[in-house]
Amino acid sequence: MCSLSDILEEVSCRFADLDLNRTLALTKEALGKGFSAHKILEEGLSKGLDRVGELFERKEYFLSELMVASYIMEGAMKVIENKLKSEAGDGGRRGRVVFGTVEGDFHFIGKNIAISLLQASGYEIFDLGEDVPSEVFVEKVREVKPDIVALSALLLTTVSGIGEVVEALKRESLRDQVFVMIGGRPTSQEVAEKYGADAYCVNAMEGVAAANKYMDKKRGLNLDAVPL
Repeated sequence: MCSLSDILEEVSCRFADLDLNRTLALTKEALGKGFSAHKILEEGLSKGLDRVGELFERKEYFLSELMVASYIMEGAMKVIENKLKSEAGDGGRRGRVVFGTVEGDFHFIGKNIAISLLQASGYEIFDLGEDVPSEVFVEKVREVKPDIVALSALLLTTVSGIGEVVEALKRESLRDQVFVMIGGRPTSQEVAEKYGADAYCVNAMEGVAAANKYMDKKRGLNLDAVPL
């Protein structure tokens, strides 16, 4: 049930209801009331997206509803885009990220949210899209020499694609040159350890935090080890 006295909860509920106009209006209202863009994203929009995912898993929503949810998220991200950038500050380009959804998986909403946040935080993104074979990741890593490879998986049946990418990078002697982070509903710390990823990110904000910590360490700004 929605608590209509909580504007971010209402953002979440209206998003899950696929109410485009109300979601965008509430997002603008939350900005006007002084909520940070990151808080709106984390406690409003992302929670709404999670509810959409749950409804999809229960077969109450289908592909058409996911497409509507993607359209709503795209509109909401445009509303908070400038605020996100101002909150991130102007620190110049932090690093390069190759990002893609693993082979066999066509989900993209969560990936696109993470990309928006990383871009707002100063990262140069190479978006490979969805259903990306491991060899395409390898080719892009060889071409652009990124600091980070980010892998998204939204289906239990495609999680093994994470391991395929990691192994492909190893075969081409590229694995040690990049920080591999993963995310998506079926992923976990255990999945990261099983397939040899460096970091598991619960959400897009954690992804930015993990990327920042790695880049600080790489540049000698942080002596703490980056946890798996």
